[in-house]
Amino acid sequence: MKKVAALVAGGLLLCGGVGVAAADSRGSRCEEFSGKLTLEQGPCDEFKAVMRKERIFEDATFLPAGTPAICFSGTIADAQLGGRQVEASSLSALTANSFCLLVPGSCDLPPPAVPPVFTAATVVTVAADREEPRKDKELGQIFLRDTAVLRGDGYAVEQLIGVGGTKKFSKASVSMEIRGYETVGADVSGTICR
Repeated sequence: MKKVAALVAGGLLLCGGVGVAAADSRGSRCEEFSGKLTLEQGPCDEFKAVMRKERIFEDATFLPAGTPAICFSGTIADAQLGGRQVEASSLSALTANSFCLLVPGSCDLPPPAVPPVFTAATVVTVAADREEPRKDKELGQIFLRDTAVLRGDGYAVEQLIGVGGTKKFSKASVSMEIRGYETVGADVSGTICR
């Protein structure tokens, strides 16, 4: 049954990211985004504050049902956008999904357990590198929906699709992927078209 769940999730991960961040005929500029993500579990206060301020993810059901209760904050080291050094961080909260129905009993996992196939809502904040003189240091926030497969040893493969943004990312098309052990450093790569 776990193999079925992994196959279904893998198919969704592959299909979900195809063509999402392609340049359109109006001349969008696409830039590669990369870095190394390190996550740690923590309180949901910052995630909730962004939700309230930006009125984003209001349609999501968080785990356990109700308000965000399983949250993570992250730093993205060596982050680059279009070949330029940037600073980036993330906030995530696990969301309810129907994948756990494929693995009997996995929907009832108590926090802080993360099911083997999970979904989340994520906010990535991107700012100009400290060395680069700018009036507006924060470039903006990117709001993403995630689908991921988590192996028993903690290795994750995660597909993130942009659903909104602020400032320079307010009309961006975004597709990102995370691969690796997120608690010690996983590779992040993707494309941002704006």
